[in-house]
Amino acid sequence: MNVDKTWDEGNSPRQSWGSMRQRIVDHYIRKIRSGELRAGDRLPTTREIAAKFGTVDSNAHQALQELVRNHLILRRPRIGTVVMPASRRLRDIVFMVSWQTLQRNEEFTRLLTSILIEKLHKRMISCSVIYDTPDHQAPERIRRMVNAGEIDGVILRNGFYRPMLQRIPTPFVVMNRLLNDGTRDLMFRMMAETGRTRIAVIDPQDNNAEYGIGRNLALTKKYGLELRREWYCTPNEMKLEVPLLNYTRFSWMAFDYLNRLPDRPDGIILLSDSLISGLYMAASFSGVKLGEDYAVLSHHTRENKVLIPFDCILIQHSIDEIATDVIERLCAQAAGEETVKPRELSLWVTHHRVNTNKLPVP
Repeated sequence: MNVDKTWDEGNSPRQSWGSMRQRIVDHYIRKIRSGELRAGDRLPTTREIAAKFGTVDSNAHQALQELVRNHLILRRPRIGTVVMPASRRLRDIVFMVSWQTLQRNEEFTRLLTSILIEKLHKRMISCSVIYDTPDHQAPERIRRMVNAGEIDGVILRNGFYRPMLQRIPTPFVVMNRLLNDGTRDLMFRMMAETGRTRIAVIDPQDNNAEYGIGRNLALTKKYGLELRREWYCTPNEMKLEVPLLNYTRFSWMAFDYLNRLPDRPDGIILLSDSLISGLYMAASFSGVKLGEDYAVLSHHTRENKVLIPFDCILIQHSIDEIATDVIERLCAQAAGEETVKPRELSLWVTHHRVNTNKLPVP
């Protein structure tokens, strides 16, 4: 076994001057402070370090954890352990938004951005927003900012950029996926409680209808519903540009298509509240009463004040809670804690009823 004896500056390795864990820690501290290991350099694996020092894996693991707590290294799943820049405190971060999200001009993202900035300000952390370009230059810009010591962390609007940032030596977190299995399960269960059984789904994100309908068939079977292949509406099915930028046009086209079918569904699940306006306009144009002719259920974020002029069921998340979750995970990672899993976000069910006496006259 090749045992590294450089940790004690030439003294005998048999000399007792602290635990093996501390020797490993001191060894890498010297290498980092001397510049031999620089920001972004990768350390050996736990097993390789243990073999190098002639010790057990647990000692190497504990030593690396101590280096993480001292903000000297960062451990990334499937990537390994890399040296962090010299920054010691979370002071300046960026919130990165994709080009497609920017083009959609989402109210959700605008609200999320303002809430993030406000919450970070209360923690004395500055936050800049970076909007990506069509050729995806934002990750390279972030890499330069990290190397220049200008930022200490990154929050991502979605997971598209995760592979591009994995090797950048700075903490980063990705916003929770809101439409997870638990959310979808609740949506189908609540639709079943309306008594409608023939369900259409309008999904602006799923570009593979075969995959999407397969993912939800188990839920329809579980709750005694029927979801046919032709009732699953995606951008590809509507022959729209992917990624989808105009949600209103998409939902208009999807409803018009469903309403013209000889064998129509009697309930519609919307996987984004950005689809509500297009659905309502298309239904009004066709003389259809949503909430009566079709039961409607939509995902919704509570702080997003969408005008909904028909009865429906809303499955809601809180943008404030989403912002708190990503900030806490980023701060935990910057403080040297091991990977912190996203919290289970709260879900609310709201039976939205329209008071027709208060509706504006067209």
